[in-house]
Amino acid sequence: MYELILIDADNTLFDYNKAEAYALETSLMDFGFQGDLYKIRLDYHVINKKLWQLLEKGGIEKAELSERRFKQLFDQYGLDIPPQDFSKKYLSYLGQSSFLMEDAQEIIQYLYNKYTVIIVTNGIKDVQFSRLEKSTIKDYNHGVVVSEDIGVSKPDPDFFVHAFKLANHQNKKSAIIIGDSLSSDIQGGINFGIDTCWFNYNNSHPDIQLEPTYEIRNLRKIYDIL
Repeated sequence: MYELILIDADNTLFDYNKAEAYALETSLMDFGFQGDLYKIRLDYHVINKKLWQLLEKGGIEKAELSERRFKQLFDQYGLDIPPQDFSKKYLSYLGQSSFLMEDAQEIIQYLYNKYTVIIVTNGIKDVQFSRLEKSTIKDYNHGVVVSEDIGVSKPDPDFFVHAFKLANHQNKKSAIIIGDSLSSDIQGGINFGIDTCWFNYNNSHPDIQLEPTYEIRNLRKIYDIL
């Protein structure tokens, strides 16, 4: 039935939460921060998530997001750290962080051997390509679409147009997107008119009311679908 698999990067293939924690805590220590790393990481996660959601709605540009999240965080903590300098260091560490989600390598190899696989992500271009290149799954895809590279983000249908062009694919009925984000991956797939598989890895119960074609709690459940 399916021929084209669009699969999200962060928190689907890559453990973004782990990478974020590593990059943030290491950068803070480099800048001499001596406070509660766990608490500031939680506060950063809240700020960052809200700004990425704003980005998905077209309310902020990627370049502004990269510094604004740290300015908000440092203002909240009263820290005299230049957001621009910190952002560069943070992104450098993030680009080194190729932690994978459980079973991600096994699943992406399986999919690659059966289907056309395109990795799709709203992440920052240099970071995403760096992480992929340093990972053990770098060879298991037929292309990568990064929002910063094409100037449009999921859930915008134009993002999926780019993915289909890269895959040289036309038939929406034979395509599916797999991802953890209801607001970008699943909403984007619905907007574009393709099947969707929500990777609900943390068993969340969000307020957003969407009906994905499939819902899985671990990546190995993909075997039951594909």
